[in-house]
Amino acid sequence: MRVAIVGGGAAGLVTAYLLNGRHQLTVFEATSALGGHVRTLGANVPCERVAPPLFLDAGVVEFDEQHFPTFARLLDQLKVRRRSAPGTTALFRADGRRFRSRGNIALAGGGRLERLAATARLLPLARQQRLFEQRTEGLAEADLTPHAVGDYLGKGSYATWLRMLLMYAYSTQYPDTADIPAALAVPMLRAATGTTAWTAIEGGSYEYLRRITEAIEARFVLDARIEAISRQKQGSEIRLANGERLSFDAVVFATPPDQVLALLADPTPAETRCFENWRANHMHTVIHTDTALYQRRGAHYYSEFDLFEGADGGAGYNAYLNRLAGLPTERAPHYFLAFGLDHEIDPACVVHRQPHHTPCYTVASLRHRQEVRESQGVRNTFHAGAWLGDGLHEGAVTSAVAVAERLGGRGL
Repeated sequence: MRVAIVGGGAAGLVTAYLLNGRHQLTVFEATSALGGHVRTLGANVPCERVAPPLFLDAGVVEFDEQHFPTFARLLDQLKVRRRSAPGTTALFRADGRRFRSRGNIALAGGGRLERLAATARLLPLARQQRLFEQRTEGLAEADLTPHAVGDYLGKGSYATWLRMLLMYAYSTQYPDTADIPAALAVPMLRAATGTTAWTAIEGGSYEYLRRITEAIEARFVLDARIEAISRQKQGSEIRLANGERLSFDAVVFATPPDQVLALLADPTPAETRCFENWRANHMHTVIHTDTALYQRRGAHYYSEFDLFEGADGGAGYNAYLNRLAGLPTERAPHYFLAFGLDHEIDPACVVHRQPHHTPCYTVASLRHRQEVRESQGVRNTFHAGAWLGDGLHEGAVTSAVAVAERLGGRGL
């Protein structure tokens, strides 16, 4: 079969990997580089200030193997080397209060009294965590689907911490995090808040996708300008902006879900219902070397995931890349990946600004997700993407496995 995969991010490339050798594959990518949200400076993203062997992630950085088992099996199969990273974090509130995770307290040093005081400040948060767990205990996806996560978060610093974790996980501005669907957010939060061990890929996150592109036989069409995709009884046709028309037996949509209806020339009523509420979320991350945002708050330890609340109701995160990338931590330069903190970062310290196009998750957009899962293959059309699962890398890979299974590919 001739299979078109529209989207060269994680879901699309893993789908191609699992179908390799079984079908004739063409991967269409709208940008000039493969990878989707996986952006690694020195690999698939050129940057004058960063060159191999220095690799810095401007998108996906780390993952939790315990809750990403399918993704971990893929990395094992590709023989991708990983490194463990401590899961330390700190929450800097706008009023000057600081809450540090137990890992941060253990690794940041300081005197015994300082560590005891920092631990004591976590006690109210532990109570708030138990309340969140009680409110969500035993709830299945069907129970959560009609609700936004804000219905379960409660109030207090722990709820703020969880919302900032959602901001990081789903690339969502802080004020909008309470509106993220509970069916997506609650399972992720319950898993992530118990995680202490994180894993990063040596050579940057793009390394596993690089190995996939080298291992498969496929035609890659970069800067692809698709005008329309139409489906016939016996196959599908992709019309490009240059007038070229290409015929395929099946089409896999591995794009952000807000793009599906824009690409389809002949959407069915069911497809319109499933995708009409999806909207684009355009955001950017910044790689920088500015440590002043810590100095202004009297902090000296940089966590893998630090959260900063703004006085204006906004917030941002700052991830310490040196530790995640295996770079020296005892001396400058110190590299960080930030989101929502542009106003705090000295422009002279900016190494790279990376735009991203991610799904805007709402209760309305996710309402028909199960219907999409059940419609795989109708009109020779398939869908792959993190949004069909946990919204993270595990979801991207498991959705690719599901498509490959329908098309006679191999599993993981």
